[in-house]
Amino acid sequence: MEGERNENGWNYHVQFYEECGQTGRDLLQAALRNFLNTLYEASTGESPVDNRVAIVGYGMGASYINTNGNRQEVYPDPGDTANATPVDGAETLAENAWCNVTQLQEGSIDTWVNGVHAEGATPTHLGIKAAELAFDNAPETVDENRAKVMILFTDGTPGANYNNYGPGSVQYPDWVTPGIESAKKMKDDGVTIYSVGEYPKVCVNLQTDVR
Repeated sequence: MEGERNENGWNYHVQFYEECGQTGRDLLQAALRNFLNTLYEASTGESPVDNRVAIVGYGMGASYINTNGNRQEVYPDPGDTANATPVDGAETLAENAWCNVTQLQEGSIDTWVNGVHAEGATPTHLGIKAAELAFDNAPETVDENRAKVMILFTDGTPGANYNNYGPGSVQYPDWVTPGIESAKKMKDDGVTIYSVGEYPKVCVNLQTDVR
């Protein structure tokens, strides 16, 4: 269902997909598994494409997820603060986070995806900043025209304990503006950004409200 124009003529570019009986983690892992399998087929077919992928998990801070399912923390849990300082050696972690899809082994996609969890708070800004760090430290390639894409999955607004951490709040830190600024830097550097909202219990009323 495409987002429709409102009385002001604006189109929100919202598209809904129906999923029933799945948790947010189920939806996220299924989407990642399908995406990686598609890339793998494209990378190993008759006309192979050199695709590289890095996966960032964010909840209690932000971490790069290795193909063996292990997590390498790059941004610590900020708690109830606006702290967004990466760990020592973050650049090396970011460089090593990339995986050439052609080098994946049978069954490794499932292992990689199973390392993705849905828990903790929603420090979206840390996930975005970790993605920016990964692009800034990606291994060099002879293909200067390589397309760069970030896909952001989220199940809610930035915040913790069911509180929204947005700009202008006196009680809570701003977790929105740093993410916007980081995304803007990536877009200026040629990164195409998609965002996917996960609503395991989406209903018609919610679709109407979002539009």
